[in-house]
Amino acid sequence: MKKIVLISAAVVTALALPVVGFAAMDKSDHKARIMATKMFDRHDANNDGKITKDEMVNARSEMFDLLDENKDGEVTRDEAAKGREKMKERMIAKRMMKFDTDSDGFISSSEFSAHALKKFEKADADKDGKLSAQELSDMRGHRKHARKFHHQ
Repeated sequence: MKKIVLISAAVVTALALPVVGFAAMDKSDHKARIMATKMFDRHDANNDGKITKDEMVNARSEMFDLLDENKDGEVTRDEAAKGREKMKERMIAKRMMKFDTDSDGFISSSEFSAHALKKFEKADADKDGKLSAQELSDMRGHRKHARKFHHQ
C-alpha cells in the first residue's frame, strides 16, 4: 500500500509540475511553453479551456493504467521507464488520426495531400490559388492567436 501511495504521489507530482512551471516560465522559453500547452490539452478532456479536478483525476488514472504494464496495481521503475516510449507511441497515433481518413493505419500520399490542401485553401484568403507572403504571415499569426486564445 505504501508503495502505491508513493508511486501515486510521484505521478501526481509529475503531472502537476508542468502546470506550476507554465505559470512561472519566462515568455522567451518557447519550447517549455509548447510542452505546457500540450500537457494542458491532454488534461482538458472536454476542450472547454479549463482543467477540472475530475479531469486531473481521470488523467492521472489513465497515466497510471498506461504505466502499470502487468496490471498489478503497482508501477515499478522498469514499467515507469517504458512509459515514456508508450506515451510517444500514443501521441504519434493521435497525430496519424488527423491524416489517416480511411483508418487503415497508414497515411497515403492522397490523405497527406488532402490535409495539406485544406491548410492551403484556408490560408489562401483571396482565393487566387496562390499564397502570398502576407497570407503565410497571417496564417502563422492566426495559429499563434488561436493557441493563445484557446489556453486563456
